[in-house]
Amino acid sequence: MIKALLIFLITYFIISAQRISWLWLDRPTGALLGAVLMVGLGVMTLEEAYRAIDLNTIVLLLGMMIIVACLKAANFFEYLAYILLRWSRSATGLLCMVSLSSAVLSALFINDTVCLLFTPLLLSALSKTRLNPVPFLIALATSSNIGSVVTLTGNPQNMIIGVLSGWGYWNYCLHLLPVGCIALILNVAVIYLFFHKDLAKKGLDHLTPSEPFLDGDLMTRLGLILIAIFLGFTFSRNLPLVSIIGGTAALVF
Repeated sequence: MIKALLIFLITYFIISAQRISWLWLDRPTGALLGAVLMVGLGVMTLEEAYRAIDLNTIVLLLGMMIIVACLKAANFFEYLAYILLRWSRSATGLLCMVSLSSAVLSALFINDTVCLLFTPLLLSALSKTRLNPVPFLIALATSSNIGSVVTLTGNPQNMIIGVLSGWGYWNYCLHLLPVGCIALILNVAVIYLFFHKDLAKKGLDHLTPSEPFLDGDLMTRLGLILIAIFLGFTFSRNLPLVSIIGGTAALVF
């Protein structure tokens, strides 16, 4: 028990303390080190470590990440960032658009990948303005977390819940959708309360962002595959199988 606690504390320290100059281990390496130490120091056997991994969750996660990677290849996220800037007429409007889009995308896909792909695009877009990027980045992170709560594919935790509980995809969604909507509205209100001075500085009317290329042919195929995936989620409770079939279809077609 003492060994397990020490390994956990060391791992948690490495994962959280990334700004220390002499700490040359990144987060994935720190997590891997902790897992190997658990087995190497006899806290658990290798067979027990294998059994602790939920392969259904891994397969579900893999399938959805393949879909996200294909959307990135089609330039979907860059085009969406362009749409957000084009439609937003004020900083407050952009804040609402970023919050809503990141929440919806995180509900459909995975919140981690949405944050990872959207952050550089958002920073690049905001660099053309004099706006403070902090409230928009906070909105991206918090809204992604809120949106991911609504569906079983929003984050790995929900995936584990879906696999082990046997809940239907839309049954779960209908129960959590009101919670997500209320939380999203409160989230935007709180961010506006803290950053209203930054958001009131100037509008975005002067911006004329150049339209990025969108692979329409690939997006059409991915759109059909996504429709098939969510139909599969509707009529089947085997979410991992539906997800990996959809991911494989995206790679093939």
